[in-house]
Amino acid sequence: MKKTNKTKKAFVLMPFKEPYNSYYAAIYKPALEEAAYNVTRADDLFVPRPIMLDIQQSIYEADIILCEMSERNPNVFYELGLAHAIGKPAILVARKEDDIPFDLRHIRTVIYDVSSLDWKKKLKKAIVLAAMSIMESNGVWPPPLAPSSSPIGPLKRKVAVFAEGEFDGLKDLLVGSGLFQGSDVYKVDKDSIEKTAGMTLFLMHWKSFETEIEKILAIKDDSTALIIYAPPNEGFIDKQIMERINQERNVILVNFRGRLLNDIVVSMIATGNMAK
Repeated sequence: MKKTNKTKKAFVLMPFKEPYNSYYAAIYKPALEEAAYNVTRADDLFVPRPIMLDIQQSIYEADIILCEMSERNPNVFYELGLAHAIGKPAILVARKEDDIPFDLRHIRTVIYDVSSLDWKKKLKKAIVLAAMSIMESNGVWPPPLAPSSSPIGPLKRKVAVFAEGEFDGLKDLLVGSGLFQGSDVYKVDKDSIEKTAGMTLFLMHWKSFETEIEKILAIKDDSTALIIYAPPNEGFIDKQIMERINQERNVILVNFRGRLLNDIVVSMIATGNMAK
């Protein structure tokens, strides 16, 4: 097969253990390279920031995804969901049909049997053919929830932070991630809630603004993501208020600070704001 210049990028989603590490080196990477892709996986990334941000950026920048679904690794499926959400074409591989979740069984999957003769050669050939087919195709399945037109970087997105004592820490988290610029992060007080209309993201510290939740929900539209940060040590949200919040679109409740950045990115994908 004639090779072309390696200008396209492939990103591999897989469990980081044997035998899959050896499959990556002997099958997945060589197959995608034969189809003229530059190939990486998460442990090839060495940027000094949270690894999940690097994975998200690699998914955004990839022209194709290869996903090893064997053993139903939850991290792998989460990353595949991100890729499908933004319309990344993906080659799905698995050792057996039972590894394929119900929601993915309508998508063509390369099944390989390690007990069969020449299975490595057959699997490599199937991946090469699938990658070449994707390169020549204009369509993608499943249809994306939101487009991806640019890699993750400092985003020109206005972020309204509803917080009092927590504001500085939340702003540092946003800016330190490299996803947001300090000039685009605004502190909101209780007298200026109406001025936040049209902003891309609402980040609310529950304890600081719980009495203003109705005002915040009233000003928020469907294109705005609302992240409610409610640490469990600060008390619980009333059941009736939770029912009211659950009626709204694009609202995520986060209990732990370590999940904030991850859920912010997911919410912006859902509202289409990562690609503007």
